[in-house]
Amino acid sequence: MYHVWLRPSWIVRTYGPIDGLPAAMQKALAQADPALPFSGFHQMADLENETLDRQRMEVFLLGVLAALALVLSMIGIYGLVSNLVTQRTREIGIRMALGSTLQKTMTQIAKSGMVAAGFGAAAGLGLAAVAVRILSGELYGVRPYDPVTFLAILAVLFAVVVIASFAPTARIARIDPASILRAE
Repeated sequence: MYHVWLRPSWIVRTYGPIDGLPAAMQKALAQADPALPFSGFHQMADLENETLDRQRMEVFLLGVLAALALVLSMIGIYGLVSNLVTQRTREIGIRMALGSTLQKTMTQIAKSGMVAAGFGAAAGLGLAAVAVRILSGELYGVRPYDPVTFLAILAVLFAVVVIASFAPTARIARIDPASILRAE
């Protein structure tokens, strides 16, 4: 009963071809004890792949979730900075009415967005350093503090801040300053 319910595993090491090996194993088991079940024959590579399939799926899902988190943070940063710039419409109109150039106005508006992004990046890097330290036991073959990854993410997020700062400012600057001032 033990062999029927628990189905023990047999490991056979061979250096030659495996053709006919399952039949030889089944015959040897039947000679030893006809009640021993022979449920299947698997190569070690197949067992390795079966074991690693779950980990591959977990890594794939983690990658998808990380990409989704990056996209959501890009959308959130763009929305926040764009909203902050839009709220300064009156200021942009006054600057343009007083003779400020478009480039100077856009630079001044973008500077405030970059300062906020700098504080956010500093806080994010601090939290990421803590998270990586906690998760370092789960990383195999990857350095926990990968500067290329950290810098790439920072570059993408700062690019979003720049776009979010300049796009609404350029849109607002195309409007006549007098109409901006009358609207308020």
